[in-house]
Amino acid sequence: MVCYSEQHHTYDAPLHYITLAHNLRFPSPYSTHVISSDVISRSFVGSTLRTTRLVLKRGKMPAWAPRVVAQIGTSWVLEESEVDMEGEERVLRTRSRNLDHKTVLEVFEWQTFRQMEGNLQGTDASTLSRVTSDFGFWPLRSRIEKFGLSRIPKASEKARAGIELIATLLMNPTTCPTLLSSGPLSPYPFDPVPSSLALAVRAKFDEARAVVLRREEEENRKRDEQEPGRIWRERWRAAARRGVTTFKAKVCAATGLLCAEGKV
Repeated sequence: MVCYSEQHHTYDAPLHYITLAHNLRFPSPYSTHVISSDVISRSFVGSTLRTTRLVLKRGKMPAWAPRVVAQIGTSWVLEESEVDMEGEERVLRTRSRNLDHKTVLEVFEWQTFRQMEGNLQGTDASTLSRVTSDFGFWPLRSRIEKFGLSRIPKASEKARAGIELIATLLMNPTTCPTLLSSGPLSPYPFDPVPSSLALAVRAKFDEARAVVLRREEEENRKRDEQEPGRIWRERWRAAARRGVTTFKAKVCAATGLLCAEGKV
């Protein structure tokens, strides 16, 4: 089963501002799930500028997902864009897809930004998304695909808000020079994606830690049943020890007495 989603939006900004805002949209207050964004290649083919970007994103899988799926926390996304501002058809095209966890969930996205006909101050944008999953049996695949499809509208809305914010700053004479000369708004921490072996080992450690915690809780419960009031006695003794220590420290600071260990 393959799920598709198509969305359309109109920006109140010329295409060249939207193009520049698209390249400067990270970091964004609306996309806090984006950990890093790096341009790995940029070249001209004639008058067409082609850019390849590698983006690391953070996300959560649903609680009902299997453990091996629920532990997925980050994903690498490859984004390719091309724009020709000198040709007859001025348009910005982008395409993106995730590079890892493709068996669990694979998301393709195509975007097109065009200058509005008869309105040089507006830009039309269309987004087509495709979601597929090959994980497990058919009902689980379908549920994962529907989950991925349900997250697309909210993610697209945040992405549009980020582009509109940068475009507004670029069109403002007081903020445009500062924005273009400031560089990255904040540095990105590098968080490499763990391998499948590392995830499996981590799952085993988590399982063993949970078993130990359950055993300790069971032992404490049995001790509490055999010795009523044990926890409160331990707390009183700890408080008394703290009180004696505090009293000795105050006397030592004031008179110089009771400073040596072992004296009362």
